[in-house]
Formats: sequence, C-alpha cells, structure tokens
Amino acid sequence: MKTVFTLLFSLVFFVSFGQNFNLNPKTKKYEQKGEIVFENVPKEKLFEIASKWIKNGYKDLRHEVKRRNSEAGIIKIKGNYRTDLLIKKGMIGHQVTFTISDNKISYFITDFEYFSTKSGRIKFESKKLPSKRKMIQEAKKNITQKLSSLKDNVLNN
Repeated sequence: MKTVFTLLFSLVFFVSFGQNFNLNPKTKKYEQKGEIVFENVPKEKLFEIASKWIKNGYKDLRHEVKRRNSEAGIIKIKGNYRTDLLIKKGMIGHQVTFTISDNKISYFITDFEYFSTKSGRIKFESKKLPSKRKMIQEAKKNITQKLSSLKDNVLNN
C-alpha cells in the first residue's frame, strides 16, 4: 500500500512540476516556476533544510551559491548537472532562485544552457542547440527530481 501511495504521489508531483517549464513570451527564455507548500513549517526551518539540501542536491562542484539571505528568505544558485544525452558529454546549467516563507518554498528556474568543451555554451533558446526537444525533456526530468528531493527532505525533517 505504501508503495502504491508513493508511486501515485510521485506521478502527481511530476505532473504538477513538469507543466510549468515554458518559453516565456516576454523574456524569450525557458523558465520554470512554482511553489511547494507545507503545513506548519516556519520559514527559518525551511531555509535551514533548503540550505542543507543544496549541499547534497547539487553535489557537482560546478554549482555555486550566488546569494543566501536568511532574513529575506532568498537563496540563489547556479546549478549544473552532467548529461550524456549527446555523443559528447556535457553539462546542463540553470539559475535557481528560492524564495522561502512560512509554509512555502517558491522557486524560479531560468537561464538553461548546454555546454561542453567542444560546443561551448549554447542557450536553450538558441536554434543551434542540438536535440533541443530531448534537452528540454531531460531538463524537465532533472528539475522535477530535484524539486521532489527537496520536498522529501522537508517532509522527513
């Protein structure tokens, strides 16, 4: 029964996060935004858990915390993860802004790009991006997994 619940929860969670990955008509950039809502979890606790999760959720040494302000409840990071989607191995990078308040973590993810030593940096919006549809699908999947991991971290603490 627990396995069935976990599977159903994961599917609902995946769908709710996956639908927000769009090309913004104003900025002409791919972005994903949304919020994760909790019950009775103060801002300070969410901020602490999110900060620890970043250390574990973004294990690649190429990620960088750009800004961390506990009073404002803001964490900005530049995240990266490896991809073997193309013949040449590369990385997919993105910018993440978490805005944390009582019972809620809002997120805004943008500036998606693919980079490798041979290709250099290619923005997701570029017509030069190889296998664009596959890259976007992989980015959606990875972001969904990371957000699900963050939610699980909060619920288990």
